[in-house]
Amino acid sequence: MSILKTWREAGKKTFSVILGGDFCPREENSSFVAENAEQIVSGVKSAFKKDAVKIIQWECAVTEGGQPIIKSGPCHRCTESVLNAASVLDSDVARLANNHTGDYGPSEVMTTIENIRARGIKTVGAGINREAAAEPLFIEKNGVQLAIINICENEFGGAGKNKAGTNTMDPLENLEQIRAVRKKADVVIVTVHGGHEK
Repeated sequence: MSILKTWREAGKKTFSVILGGDFCPREENSSFVAENAEQIVSGVKSAFKKDAVKIIQWECAVTEGGQPIIKSGPCHRCTESVLNAASVLDSDVARLANNHTGDYGPSEVMTTIENIRARGIKTVGAGINREAAAEPLFIEKNGVQLAIINICENEFGGAGKNKAGTNTMDPLENLEQIRAVRKKADVVIVTVHGGHEK
């Protein structure tokens, strides 16, 4: 199903955004995904147009270190080589605010960010502390200033004052941030990851 929405009259300053998710490879199939990345994403690759801003939801830690945290659901991680799939899609941004980025502890949140950025992919929704995790990502495309705010429910792996993690929801703070960011950007995309683990 395709949903088209026009917010304003078309002009010279336009661009396309591709939002994809959730990409959640598992540790046990990391080698398979890494080696067969081209074939695995072949069904969606045509949608990831080169001139679009391509944003994926990356829902697992990218690390071979750390220890699984205590939580009600499973802990997911993959090796760095699985990022081949994101590279094949020529992804621009990885959204990290979700309930699995922090599955192997705060230090591995930072390892995940480093590994993704090393591929030339920007990240949003996680950081070294709560303030950094909440930072919006600004991208200029075809003369349009785009801001991305990535939020997740208050479950597992959330950032703290002095703890790396994800950008967890605070409706009042979120609303205030959206209003402030709107003054700096032509378009603001807000994505919220939800769904309680059981």
